[in-house]
Amino acid sequence: MQNQVKIRKIRELRGYSQDYMAVQLGISCKRYSRIECGETKITLERLEQICGIFNITLGDFLSFEISDFFKKKF
Repeated sequence: MQNQVKIRKIRELRGYSQDYMAVQLGISCKRYSRIECGETKITLERLEQICGIFNITLGDFLSFEISDFFKKKF
């Protein structure tokens, strides 16, 4: 699963809007949307910020599979 797809899936599972994520990251909603659409490359620093918002480790993010959500709480 590509990183931008993982970000969208986890965001949706958390019940967060794109607006919420953008505010937390200090960027515009349009810029955040570009991250999820894969139009913008995600730096490691930005990915770590996103993981922080989700309250998960980078390792959990990288190994995330949708089926895992139902096995353990992120």
